[in-house]
Amino acid sequence: MAAYQRMSAAWRGGVATAVLAGAWLTGQASEGVLDEITVTAQKREQSIQDVGISISAFSGAQLKEMGVVNSVDIAAMSPGVYISGNNGGQKTLFTIRGVTQNDFNDHTEAPVAVYVDDGYVAFGQGQIFGVFDLDRVEVLKGPQGTLFGRNATGGLVHYLSKRPTNQFEAYTDVTYGSYHQIRAESAAGGPLTDAIGARVALLYSKHDPFIKNDYPNRLATLDGKPISPDHAGTGDEDTLGVRGEMQFGESAGPNFLLIGSYARTIQNAAPFLEQPTVPIFDAAGNHVGTIVAGPNEDRQAILPDGTPIHHPLSFDPGVLRPVPGGNLYGPSCTTQNRKDLSCSQDFAVPDWNTTHTYSATGKFTWPLGSSTLTSVTDYKHYSKFQGISADGGPASSVNALFDASSSTWAQELRLNGEIPRFRWVTGLYYLNVDLDSAFALSAPADSLFEPLVGVPWNDAALARLKTRSASIFGQVERDLTDSLTLIAGARFIRENKDFTGEETFFQIENPYRLDTRIPLFNVQPRTSRTSSNNLWSGKLQLDWHASDDLLIYGGINRGVKAGGFNAPATFGGGFPSKDIPYGPEVLYSYEAGFKRDGLFGGTTRLNGSAFYYDYKGYQGFFFTQVTGYVTNLNGRYQGLELEMASRPVQGLDLSVNGSYLNARLFNIQLGPGIFRDSQPSFAPRFHAAALARYRFPFGVGAGHVSAQASGDYVSYIYDNIRNFDASRMPAYILTNLRLSWDSDDGRWQTAVYVNNAADRRYYTIGYDLSNATGSNSVVPGLPRWYGLNVRFNLQ
Repeated sequence: MAAYQRMSAAWRGGVATAVLAGAWLTGQASEGVLDEITVTAQKREQSIQDVGISISAFSGAQLKEMGVVNSVDIAAMSPGVYISGNNGGQKTLFTIRGVTQNDFNDHTEAPVAVYVDDGYVAFGQGQIFGVFDLDRVEVLKGPQGTLFGRNATGGLVHYLSKRPTNQFEAYTDVTYGSYHQIRAESAAGGPLTDAIGARVALLYSKHDPFIKNDYPNRLATLDGKPISPDHAGTGDEDTLGVRGEMQFGESAGPNFLLIGSYARTIQNAAPFLEQPTVPIFDAAGNHVGTIVAGPNEDRQAILPDGTPIHHPLSFDPGVLRPVPGGNLYGPSCTTQNRKDLSCSQDFAVPDWNTTHTYSATGKFTWPLGSSTLTSVTDYKHYSKFQGISADGGPASSVNALFDASSSTWAQELRLNGEIPRFRWVTGLYYLNVDLDSAFALSAPADSLFEPLVGVPWNDAALARLKTRSASIFGQVERDLTDSLTLIAGARFIRENKDFTGEETFFQIENPYRLDTRIPLFNVQPRTSRTSSNNLWSGKLQLDWHASDDLLIYGGINRGVKAGGFNAPATFGGGFPSKDIPYGPEVLYSYEAGFKRDGLFGGTTRLNGSAFYYDYKGYQGFFFTQVTGYVTNLNGRYQGLELEMASRPVQGLDLSVNGSYLNARLFNIQLGPGIFRDSQPSFAPRFHAAALARYRFPFGVGAGHVSAQASGDYVSYIYDNIRNFDASRMPAYILTNLRLSWDSDDGRWQTAVYVNNAADRRYYTIGYDLSNATGSNSVVPGLPRWYGLNVRFNLQ
């Protein structure tokens, strides 16, 4: 899988949003029949409609028709699924039913698990990657810790690539789009011998920045090499990915699958804009609110009654900003004109941010009569470097740099079995994660902040985390009657973590690298912590097959995520040593749902679910000034989800889906003795999507034409757990149009499309920097985007 660290959130506008509770027909099929996708949500192959879990699943063909190009695009198509993130949108994570984690520190794992070909992605940056040559994607909602284990508190997303086939096949798929986009994907595979198959897939994807940088020309250097005098725009992407697979043995007997992949992504600085904001401080100096600054706003900060006061981090004396409507450092990349996708920053270096991914997975399957033994061995290595302006001003005063690497090794051994009226799976799992991360605030030469130390400096928070997790799990299904099934399962986990962290100032020679060669002085001494947690997750559920076309299910799930450690804070934002560790989170989920096929003469499918969450120790991330920390909270969530797919007449596919979420977190602390309840960040209350697609013959022997329109609605969200006014991101609606043609023999396909057809401006990720810079950092979605796609299939 490609690392593909382009601004993930932006691509919500590039997806033809649709959830079809299984599938919608993309080819010719008998009228009144909806295709079903086979999933492995319970560690064995089943029809999606036979699994008592709220699942959204998409085949590779559906993903192509819906314009999916990176991993997090599917959030737009799944009710109850959204995204969170940081680093200007270059790090993006999944949110499922309001369960999320947007800590920018790289050693923090997410509560929504991501798997690629049965291998767990422990590194948060690894959740965003370019998708290519996929067989399907499965999105499981609600706690999935019994069978999938680690950190599936909110759910999980599983990407499965195409396997070698018993007949040769190949394809090439090329797209040219707005901003000089070129995306080329190709794959070929087939048998090498009667018992050996192979497949190889390639991806190349590149486009120019969609945010223009109008900063005055200024010559700069990177690693001693001149950079173009024109400062780089942002929102670009340059990704290369390759994956190879070999399959040994027959599927009916012992067989071994080996998968190896590599990917790298190169980008300019992170794509973000600055929304000028005004922090509100009480008389004791506590940050108790933030409001949006209008175009004529000149107050640096205010008291609750609106009285202007001096901002504690402003270099300008008095209470006024240097430029009305700007932040504390000038006009910057402000968003006063929402149609304007431009900014002004000198800290925007071309081809600066990089990520590299290496992965190897071996899966051995051995049928043993009524049982099957499966072994999955997985290794992943990630490395990243990212930089972003931290002050939001045109001329860099202080910048944020991220440098991290992670190596994971995992082994799962499981045994599945089935006898009349009884099915079971049991297994062992072990995970080893070694992670090094560094986050630094950097003051280049001649900047406003350099005199604080006297030389150009990095204020670096250095952290190392080693995780060892072992577990034993099992789940049984017992048919109590011909229509009623009891499901029970549990997982017991032993997790050990070793953590070291420190904050140290370093002298720097190159402002574009996180330089730790010349230490100046230590702020927070190196601290070493260990933790050992005994954890468990469980499931108890009843499935009632009321008829061949109706499944009704209800149950209780217990999800769990181990505790962790806060990295040392930077820029004087330290906290007591007792607050470095935080505890585990536990989620009790009570859920009931139904899956109904065969409505209206077999033309329609309807799935729905309702849930209630009792959240204990939610690991909430608080961001303040230019640093952050995680602390445990309690919460209550409740919600509804509904998915409908229909083919009322031959050739016409319709889908509508929606979700509702009412979630509250309790006792959010704003200051000593100051508490409030809040809505979780990145958790829209309403999310809805619809799609209509009509396929008809173009002429005798001339192929078929498909016309498609889709829409996506997301209600407001908060990008900060404190729910300040300026952190509320407005609701938005996106529309996408697509016209495609495919030949009768299936060899040729072509399509033209426009995404975000109305050219809406919307924001998906943000950070409240008001008490540091007098502005909030916000990540815009993609503007209107045109494209032409051509595909050739060879079989």
